[in-house]
Amino acid sequence: MKPSLDLVDTRRHESGKIFISFRRSDDPGVRRLKDRIESGQFPGVATQPVRYFPPGVLSTELMPEQRRWSILSMIDRFLGPADEVWVYESEAYYNSWWTLGELATLSYRKRQGYRGKQPPKLRIFNPQTDESEHDK
Repeated sequence: MKPSLDLVDTRRHESGKIFISFRRSDDPGVRRLKDRIESGQFPGVATQPVRYFPPGVLSTELMPEQRRWSILSMIDRFLGPADEVWVYESEAYYNSWWTLGELATLSYRKRQGYRGKQPPKLRIFNPQTDESEHDK
């Protein structure tokens, strides 16, 4: 089973070495950020594929709590193989069960690990200042 999971993680890593976490209302800015990262416009960040889930891609339904955690576990499978997770920080970012769940997933991976793999680095992007900061 481990070799199969490793193969899936490798494929997901190749399709998105950076994962962007954001609120739905910030989608236009996130699309621009994705393009900028992929074209190498950030000093110290190599040109690489970026993944994010545009609004409506995963679910358009109202979800009960159990369904929410199922969706988050699915997101974790794309978030985990990334080298970095960028948070597109906005005023609304920390008011969402979805984005808080993504942060909880990162925290779990950082504390407990996942099959011996290093967790993705966290980078906070502030669209107001156009600056990003790595976790320490």
